[in-house]
Amino acid sequence: MNKKLIYVIVLLVIVIFVGAYFYQNNAYYEEALPITDLSQQDLPENCIDHSSDPEVLLDVPTITSLSDYYLSVGDKVTLTGCDFVGFEGDRNVWIKNQKGETGLLFGDRFVDTDTSLTVTLESPICQSNNSYSGLPCDSWFDLEPGTYILYVQPWVDESNKVLINIE
Repeated sequence: MNKKLIYVIVLLVIVIFVGAYFYQNNAYYEEALPITDLSQQDLPENCIDHSSDPEVLLDVPTITSLSDYYLSVGDKVTLTGCDFVGFEGDRNVWIKNQKGETGLLFGDRFVDTDTSLTVTLESPICQSNNSYSGLPCDSWFDLEPGTYILYVQPWVDESNKVLINIE
């Protein structure tokens, strides 16, 4: 094979993988954005919390509702559902913007219930979970007006995704 053909094939493979990455990261927005009232999202009505059951380890977290779907930077939002608690009682929420950037919102670790989680929409947001490393955050993004995805991932599995609007 000549070198030009090899370069063309390599370039084509790279373009396909980059396109698939961006499609995957933004597919949820394309699927969910036709919703005109974010409070009408199709969320599970209930779930069974397993976080205090030693027989069930690392169950999939589930969000059943939010305290509000239309928020501003600085507002608190409470997620209701089950299996939100992570390592050493962590109660964190991931937020994702339309560019595919994700950041971590830290919830209160010392709450009496395992079925609700409250976070504050602070900006800028660190894009990694460096809470146990002691290292400073190396990458941030600002919350700007727009639609965002919230989800919980205390262990391995992600919860269902919920859309919010930040004004």
